[in-house]
Amino acid sequence: MVMGMFYGVTLPLQGLCAQQAAAGLPAPASTAPQPTDDVRQLALRLQQADHWLQAGDLSNARKASIQAEILDIRSGGHRSVEVGLLTAAIKIAAGHYERAEATLNALIRQLPSGVPARAVALNNRGNVYMAQARAAYALRDYQQALQLLPHSPTHLRIKIELNRVQALIALARNADALAGLQRTLPGLSAMPLDARKLPLLLSAAQRLSELPHTEASVQEQRYRLLHEAEQIAASDADDNARARALMALSTLYSDTGRFKEALTLSRKALFSAQRANTTPLLVRLHWQLARLHKQLHEKPAALAAYREAVALLQTSSDRLSLFSDGWRGQPIQTLLEEAAAIILSSNVDEQSSEKTAIRLEEVRRIVELTRAEALHRYFKDDCVADLQNRTKGIEQIDRATLVIYPIALDDRLELLVSGSDFITHVRVPVTKLALDHALYSLRTNLQLGAQTVYQASAQEIYRWLIQPLQPLLDERQPETLVFVPNATLQMVPLAALFDGEHFLIERYAVATTPGLALTDPQTMRGRQLRMLIAGVSDSVQGYTELPFVKQEVTALADHYPSVLLLNHAFTLPALEDELAKTTYPILHLASHGRFEPDARTSYILSYDGKLGINDIQSVLTAGRFLDTPVELLTLSACSTAAGDARAALGLGGLAVKSGAQTVLASLWQVSDPATEALMAAFYRQLTLPENSRARALQLAQQQMLSLPQYRNPRYWSAFVLVGNWQ
Repeated sequence: MVMGMFYGVTLPLQGLCAQQAAAGLPAPASTAPQPTDDVRQLALRLQQADHWLQAGDLSNARKASIQAEILDIRSGGHRSVEVGLLTAAIKIAAGHYERAEATLNALIRQLPSGVPARAVALNNRGNVYMAQARAAYALRDYQQALQLLPHSPTHLRIKIELNRVQALIALARNADALAGLQRTLPGLSAMPLDARKLPLLLSAAQRLSELPHTEASVQEQRYRLLHEAEQIAASDADDNARARALMALSTLYSDTGRFKEALTLSRKALFSAQRANTTPLLVRLHWQLARLHKQLHEKPAALAAYREAVALLQTSSDRLSLFSDGWRGQPIQTLLEEAAAIILSSNVDEQSSEKTAIRLEEVRRIVELTRAEALHRYFKDDCVADLQNRTKGIEQIDRATLVIYPIALDDRLELLVSGSDFITHVRVPVTKLALDHALYSLRTNLQLGAQTVYQASAQEIYRWLIQPLQPLLDERQPETLVFVPNATLQMVPLAALFDGEHFLIERYAVATTPGLALTDPQTMRGRQLRMLIAGVSDSVQGYTELPFVKQEVTALADHYPSVLLLNHAFTLPALEDELAKTTYPILHLASHGRFEPDARTSYILSYDGKLGINDIQSVLTAGRFLDTPVELLTLSACSTAAGDARAALGLGGLAVKSGAQTVLASLWQVSDPATEALMAAFYRQLTLPENSRARALQLAQQQMLSLPQYRNPRYWSAFVLVGNWQ
């Protein structure tokens, strides 16, 4: 697979300014404004934004496009179409597809059918649809765009034809795709060797690599295209273009087993990328070098290249570019997992305990970054997992707590364990596939309450996750185990792991955190448990009634200093008004709720609407609450989409995104009486100053376990504590 950013699935294949010219937009003439300073500055900003977009620097591209939009308004809006197309392209590159689609829809409605610029807008909307895996819609837009253009092989026409081929491949219409390519390639070959041809060559080579074929002629075509791209790049003053062409050719050599030649090309590409100083390209090339060194069994060189790539990720402030969906085919999470794996494998040969600890700390930081990247991809929000200003939790582990990082690799499980004064790891011979299968089985059978079935999975995972640590647990005697799980582990209540006689919760308090660097483990400020309580027990908006919610929230309101918003009183404005009056350590929401694979469709049901995650964030992160964040956000009737690892990220992310220190929520919807009983027991234990949040939940779950009607873990294990466990 070609690893370039701007000739892949979602991004424009050539500059926006070039697209305008190719589309036949009229040059400024009698209708154009006089060349005032604003007009000159506007042209410059458009050119700069286009350059940064092609270079992969989305932060600078976005800044320049905003300046261009302001200048266009001031100068009369004569280039609003160009500005709009550029803005949409940047949104596509950043993964903000809905916003890009809205911008493009407005442009398509605005532009008459006969205007060639409409083809550009249709093409870019097709790119949005491809990014959203809606290939049939993309194909429709590409075909409509082609109908608006002359049949002569212009740059824009060939670009759209190549995009159409990609849509056909996505629809498994490979014969049509190959035929379309073969019709397009002669026109591409006839074009003069210039910089505008380069991205088209790279795109055509990429399309050939995606087609299932064995014909030597097709492979030869791919070589020819990439060598021609290299020729252009060699004479091009644009270091970014040269680096991308060399990197694509290196990938081709790697795909065909010519690793030494690929390595030479990647080094040349890295030299050009270093001159251009574009972080996403540098990260990609260091990663490519690492993989090539690994193929050539040059382990020290591979390790050094992985470290260079990770260091760039950790120090860069341009997360928008680094984590854009231009990397979709090889997500950054894969890079981080590969880096952790090679560091851990090299650690086996290390004799010095001091050096071992240093390497394990390095792995721990990489895993933290991996978990942060998973949250970023879920929320598509650059601020959610910014580790640069969130490092308090790392040095604040008390001696009664062990933090466990399960690192699931293809061929093994690595358990990295960190305490207040040590770090170590244990290797477990279980494949990621086997572990994931057991986790999905446990989640399904726990939710169904199938006791004899869930115990087998619970014991199996216990043998892999807890039993290998038993000597360490016996030595350290921790009270609390805090897991930093991946998405798959996050969908399973670890409290329900079973050793054959006892559940894990009978021995330890259990909590999870999306990342220790994203957590500030502080004890609760007070034990009066002043609450804002909101709930919906009525049947509203087509949802079933929750009769025990009324009993649950009224009982809490009777026992603790609180304000209660029940049924019609629970609306977003009412919640905002109440939180505007004063701060509450605890916000308890008892209503239907759902965490979905897409963060945008996750919600908590209010009486007259749905509170999205962004709504909860805006309520809880208002300026006056920054110094006194909500210490506990309880969601007593929510659930995650069954068996979906991405949906489980929502709970972990909410603990970070909402600003609440801790989230207590359920992985699936539990019977109302059981929920009411567990919540009452939890808050009762939380009033005792000697109990941490995790300990309070442990004692409440143990109490449920002691009751015959609730002994089955489907009733009590669904409730998980995420974030600050203290």
